[in-house]
Amino acid sequence: MRKITKLMRVCGGAALILTSGACSSWCRNDLRAEKITPNGQMKAVVFDRDCGGAVATAWGPHVVLLDSGAALDEHDAVGDLFAARVPAGVRFGDTLVTIEWRTDTTLVLRYDPRLDVRLAVLRLGDVNVEYGRWR
Repeated sequence: MRKITKLMRVCGGAALILTSGACSSWCRNDLRAEKITPNGQMKAVVFDRDCGGAVATAWGPHVVLLDSGAALDEHDAVGDLFAARVPAGVRFGDTLVTIEWRTDTTLVLRYDPRLDVRLAVLRLGDVNVEYGRWR
């Protein structure tokens, strides 16, 4: 009995690790916009993260800050500046977030007021983010 319990713990842990690693591959990121800073060193990237499933709101817009030469990861990236969920009735692919660099260190991010904002970072490193809603 003791050997079976130990085996179940080891196998259960391995199954959990394998499953959690596989979960990110269920998601995909669809690039919506990129804006490079005036000095060309960084860029803000808007993308829709779609994790599928039966839930109608399993997707939402995210914004991440990257080096200007870096590419957005198709599956694993999540927003480090902004992340939101979309309510039912909003079509996938609708423009819900816009970005604009005011200076090399100030990003202006505007979003649709229907979004359920989950993350809105005001400062990341040297970058300040100003938020506003439209409509």
